[in-house]
Amino acid sequence: MINRIEIKNFKSLKKVGVSVSNLNVLMGLNGMGKSSFIQALLLLMQSDKLEERVIDLNGLLTQIG
Repeated sequence: MINRIEIKNFKSLKKVGVSVSNLNVLMGLNGMGKSSFIQALLLLMQSDKLEERVIDLNGLLTQIG
């Protein structure tokens, strides 16, 4: 199971580290990066070549550009 997620330099997220468990709730004001955090997770989910350090920016789950 994944215990911690760290995201660096993705959209508005400069350096974010989050400890995760079975149930997690993202809360915050508008523009705080909640959607960017979820979008980063979706990018990882849709990328099947992570071992080769390739991330699919446009896929079924999200389209970045």
